[in-house]
Amino acid sequence: MVSSKMSLFPRSAWLVVAGVAVGAMAAQQARATVYLSNNFNNGGTGLGTNWGAPNGGVTDTGTESAFTNTAGGNSAALTSANINTNPTVLDSPTLTGVTTSDPIQISFDFDITAADPSNNDTFILNPSRNIILNFGSAPTSGTNPGTMIYKDGSSAVTSTFTASLNTWYRITLGLSAENAASPTWSINVANISGSSLYSASGISFSGTLAPYSSFNYSFNQTSNHASDAFNIDNVLVQSPAPEPAPLLMLAAAGAGILLLPRPKRRPH
Repeated sequence: MVSSKMSLFPRSAWLVVAGVAVGAMAAQQARATVYLSNNFNNGGTGLGTNWGAPNGGVTDTGTESAFTNTAGGNSAALTSANINTNPTVLDSPTLTGVTTSDPIQISFDFDITAADPSNNDTFILNPSRNIILNFGSAPTSGTNPGTMIYKDGSSAVTSTFTASLNTWYRITLGLSAENAASPTWSINVANISGSSLYSASGISFSGTLAPYSSFNYSFNQTSNHASDAFNIDNVLVQSPAPEPAPLLMLAAAGAGILLLPRPKRRPH
């Protein structure tokens, strides 16, 4: 039997309470801190604040990512032409505001536009190379990329993912807090339909963990090759994306409250 005291707090009031609670949790979940965001849509006039090309060969006139397809938008186009052996061809700005207790998520769109057997398109976290991620390693021919390879601790892992030329992929890296007892990172590669093509987690950093302060893209090559090139776009570094599950659970709870039967009035 439902107590008549419930009439003192009618369903409309429960609706308000549930709505306020859902809104409050949504606001809390939405507080993802953005440390870096760059879509390179500068019309060829520059790569944005602090993005540099110390060895040349970089412009922001590359093809816009298929993930956004902004009219007139660009990507950062990198080429190995006239670049010395093993250079860093694009440096990121310093990531400010990241503390040792902050896990972070790094995502970017990636497109290999030309491949050479001796070149690997590489992502590196920090100068100490704590994450080494090679796209197009050991290609089967002079025109097609090969498999993706990354370091798990000191071991090289050959993934099951092979990029296709002139195809955009979204790479998402999840990094645990620097001061975690056993810091690890994860990777996910998705296509423009949102389907995951490769994922792995619990990966060990390849070197002594340095502050999450910078990362870069480079060509891992043994000699100069003008044929290797790739584009990057929509680079985003932020705190981990909020989980929707708590919101859905709270909303369901609020809906359940609204379905409670009304208390029966006592006859006068």
